[in-house]
Amino acid sequence: MEEFVAKTLTAVHVGNGNKLIKNFDFFIYKDEEDFNSIGIIDIGKVANIIGYEKIERLISFIDKKGEKSIYSFIKENATKGYGITDITKRRFRVFGDFQNKTELKEQLVNSNNFPIIPGSSLKGAIRTAIASYLITNNKEIVDKAIREVERTKQKEIFKFNLKDYKILESTIINKIFAGKEKGYDISNKNTMRFITVGDIEFMYETQATVLDIINYTLNGWSIKSGKSSLIETISEGCESESFRIKVNRELLSSCVSKDYIDADISYLNNIKSIFSIVNKHTQKILEEEINFWNEHPDYDDIGGQLDKYLVKLNEVLEQVRNLKDDEMIIRVGANSGWTSITGGWTSDILDEKTWSHLYHLLNKNRNVGFFPKTRKSDKYGELFGFVKITSVK
Repeated sequence: MEEFVAKTLTAVHVGNGNKLIKNFDFFIYKDEEDFNSIGIIDIGKVANIIGYEKIERLISFIDKKGEKSIYSFIKENATKGYGITDITKRRFRVFGDFQNKTELKEQLVNSNNFPIIPGSSLKGAIRTAIASYLITNNKEIVDKAIREVERTKQKEIFKFNLKDYKILESTIINKIFAGKEKGYDISNKNTMRFITVGDIEFMYETQATVLDIINYTLNGWSIKSGKSSLIETISEGCESESFRIKVNRELLSSCVSKDYIDADISYLNNIKSIFSIVNKHTQKILEEEINFWNEHPDYDDIGGQLDKYLVKLNEVLEQVRNLKDDEMIIRVGANSGWTSITGGWTSDILDEKTWSHLYHLLNKNRNVGFFPKTRKSDKYGELFGFVKITSVK
């Protein structure tokens, strides 16, 4: 099984689903180099510092969540001296205007408290790129799926509601990956099962930043008031430990010999063919985003935030254009935008009338003229989620 390393080209956030509460689950302090930092509380360590005879006080504090700072509680109840490391399980620096942020979206970490990108997340991003490739190269499957859903719904596609489009999307995805629309064995026929991806571990501290939602209204671009959030990320420039990506050739050959596969498997020729598909997909979404802003040059910048965002777009695009055939750049994790998820190919396959109908539904019928109308970034213009994968020689 071939081994690879990953390097973050931008900050990456793969959340674990937890939202931590300020002054309860975490606190902000100045580290030894006078940087603003976050400490994630370790309740077990706190119990040791205050003494187990005061456990009931700790339980009472937890029950009154948010009424008092846990840092103050520890200072009042400690029975011995302690430092930051004695009450926390992880510590990392925080950037941006975080003072009024009361929640932190936590990064996924492993049992050693190192940040990871799960193999399932990377595989999902690869699947998105391959789906776009297969859909644009198998137009007859798409046309047939549209006709079938139109017949089922007894209406033309440009009259669909969002639920109808979701059914159409599911139908198309099932047909391109499994060769059939539905059935009890559809997961066993899915050709993506021949790709195995390991978890990616980064032996680095994380960092936190304030994520803004940059929203377009009839008054122009602005940061959506009250919607900024504090997120923990893997920093730009972190290189991972080695991990594995494999095409299971033995199982694939066996299934082919038994005439078990009903879908296109050309993308499974080798790892390099998968990388090529992913890179073309990444280049496409970057070029489309850059073209969008080139076509709308009269935006009102927000403290230089959009200008920085555009610079980063061009920097990542330049790296994509200079990749070797055993390298790929892919976007993974949260805050990567609508065009980076599975449905991003929709505008490529629908005619102008149908796409106009769909994006108005996605915009909740707001007359803003284009879709998507939001971007997620921070004050530094960060693009989230871009990772370079390189084969280990």
